[in-house]
Formats: sequence, C-alpha cells, structure tokens
Amino acid sequence: MIDKFKKIFSQEQSYSDDDTFVEIKPEDAQPKTGKILLKHFVLNDFSDVKPVLESLREGYTIALIKVKPLREKSLSDLKRAIFKIKRTCEAIDGDVMGIDQNMILAVPSYVAIHKESGSQTNVNNQMINSQDIEPYY
Repeated sequence: MIDKFKKIFSQEQSYSDDDTFVEIKPEDAQPKTGKILLKHFVLNDFSDVKPVLESLREGYTIALIKVKPLREKSLSDLKRAIFKIKRTCEAIDGDVMGIDQNMILAVPSYVAIHKESGSQTNVNNQMINSQDIEPYY
C-alpha cells in the first residue's frame, strides 16, 4: 500500500505547450461614456438604500441623497441606511457628508469633500467650534 502512495506522489506532471490559457483583461478605469454621474436618490424606505450602494460601488457616481421622507417615517431605519452608506463609502475609500437635515452627499475615492475645520458658530451666546458639533443625519 505504501508503494502505491509513493508511486502516486513521485509522478511528475508534465505540461505541454498546447494547454490553453484564458487571458483576462482588467476592466477599464473609466466608464465607457467617460462621464461621472451625479445621481439624485430619495430614501422613502430602508430598501431604497440598495440602488444607492450599487451606484457607489460602481465608482462613477456622486450620490445626492434626500433622506427627509425616511426621517419622517422611521428614525431607526434612517440610522441603519446612513450606517450602510457610510460603510460602503469607507470600503471604496470615498466620503460622505450631511448637507443639511434632509440631504446627504456620498462620493467615490477620487472626489474630495472640503469640510471646513475650525469654523465657529455662535449658539446661545457661546462660541462653538464646528469640530465639537455632531452632524445631524
């Protein structure tokens, strides 16, 4: 029995030149149209976040997302949706920013969002740095 194992493992495999290989071409870095899309999305339900995530993963979309309808329906679903968008942006090295209480901007890695740091806001006669304020999503 040991002889059979030795025979099996001692055999060398030979490869001939007529083995076929499949060449896989990498996908183009730019879309076929050569354009970056700015898409507007409206989140009415939690399920509406899926097309946003798919567009962001494609890498050619800047997403402008209206969250007001979902915020009015369910705050917990809104938090879940924003969490998924943030995680997707982190995965693609993109960025996400709340524009106001009703809109979110999500961008791919090659787009930078300028977020002012050090700007101050006067709230109840008290100066507050913008870094101390948590954005409301």
